[in-house]
Amino acid sequence: MPKSRKVLDISIPVPWGVIAGKTFGEKKDTPVLCVHGRNDNLETFSQLLPLLSDSHYYVCIDLPGHGKSTHADKGYILDLIWYTMTVKRIVDYFNWSKLFYMGHSLGGQIGFFLSALYPELVMKLVVIDSFIYTHVPTAEFARAVRDNLFESTLKLEKRSGLDEAPTYSFNEFLQKMIQTRMTEVSQNQIRTMGERNLIRIGPDQFKFG
Repeated sequence: MPKSRKVLDISIPVPWGVIAGKTFGEKKDTPVLCVHGRNDNLETFSQLLPLLSDSHYYVCIDLPGHGKSTHADKGYILDLIWYTMTVKRIVDYFNWSKLFYMGHSLGGQIGFFLSALYPELVMKLVVIDSFIYTHVPTAEFARAVRDNLFESTLKLEKRSGLDEAPTYSFNEFLQKMIQTRMTEVSQNQIRTMGERNLIRIGPDQFKFG
């Protein structure tokens, strides 16, 4: 992708706030929707995009609660169905009838759901380092829903209800990001993603966005 490629910051309105993103290229070209993984943001694709064709319109977004996007309201169950619905809102915002989809990790899982629900929409699906959940035995279904959906959501709400969010130095922040990842990533890449995920509240003092 040439350095002269047009890059724009975008803000897409949704009921709970905005979805932040960046576009690369011209709207007239075939759209490629790029969706990152858990705890990451659109900078996931910053080193990949320069290697890709310049004949497409790349739209990279921050999922809710990631990067510069608004957190979902309390009470939302953040499962794959809800995330897929969020991505469909982005599709409708651009009024796309066809698109290419590229997703990493959680973004890939969302892509599986989107292409299954809207096969006429997704012309090509590119998935990086992702998987889809296996079937849960009938005898374990109730426990799985209880622990992995209900209880995890309630715990997250309690944590987010703290009066003051914890703060970290920039290096501590980067270490937190590294520790919560399932795969390794370069220091340069984690720094780039980290800068988009944080909010500065003092000299070398940050909190998660």
